[in-house]
Amino acid sequence: MDEMQLIRDMNDHHELPSAEELAPARAQLLAAAAAERAQGQPAVHRIRRFGSRARLGLGGAIGIAAAVAAVTVLAPFNGQAPDAHAEAVRVLQNAADAARALPDTEPRPDQFVYTKAAMGKDDYESWMSVDGTHDSLIARNGETLIPGCKNGNRAVTDANTSRQNPGEKISEPCAPDPAVDTSLPADADAIFHRIDTAYGDDVNAMAKEVLHLIDKSHTRSEVRAAIFEAATRIPGLTMVENATDAAGRTGTGITWTTEGGGSEMLIFDADNHVYLGSEDTAVLDIALVDEIGQRP
Repeated sequence: MDEMQLIRDMNDHHELPSAEELAPARAQLLAAAAAERAQGQPAVHRIRRFGSRARLGLGGAIGIAAAVAAVTVLAPFNGQAPDAHAEAVRVLQNAADAARALPDTEPRPDQFVYTKAAMGKDDYESWMSVDGTHDSLIARNGETLIPGCKNGNRAVTDANTSRQNPGEKISEPCAPDPAVDTSLPADADAIFHRIDTAYGDDVNAMAKEVLHLIDKSHTRSEVRAAIFEAATRIPGLTMVENATDAAGRTGTGITWTTEGGGSEMLIFDADNHVYLGSEDTAVLDIALVDEIGQRP
């Protein structure tokens, strides 16, 4: 069956609604889809690749079209705004779509993720080892070297330990902390399962884990899209208009209200839906570079 022709036939005697009129119905559909996926429905994903050194962007089609049209025909838009959860789902889905439009970059293990960000009143820069085995550097009110974890050990930089053993090279057991988590799947179901299994009884912890996973997926647009889609399933979603990130930029916020009253907020550009950061940290620039000190 030609589903698009079916849509045309259903609307043959009616003027098609505008994109603005369709937005609430689409948001409600996405919210329903998120609920179904939380019960085990499969997710569709795709993978792309891009070059080895690049600046990273900041920021079932026919079936969906038929479903949106059916929602519009069976329950025409009456001018009422969709519920808060549906609005929040719409924002996150738009963010996922925006993420997929960015290049998917496969970094080399010996490269670094360069980040320039605003945190409080200060800007800072960092060069974090892609695989966690090379030394990393954070520059904020001075420079802090983070030793890489090589062969299960890393150098100890604690000043007290150094004074106790002058001239002696000291190491401690470790596990690499990679800047890019290559184990993250480009699949919203798998991402949500990971979050829910670890923190399912704590909404605030689930939201913090979303922020952590975003930070580990700067080079992987498909994975980041899956993270935003997985976030639609966390309870208590709320959209906040005119939210402000740590750099003072205004965007659309998504927050989760917790029992204790605390919350985490993701902030997106209101026009292009690109992720800006949070109230505490704003991402200003991200790039994949070959050495510490290199900037895009």
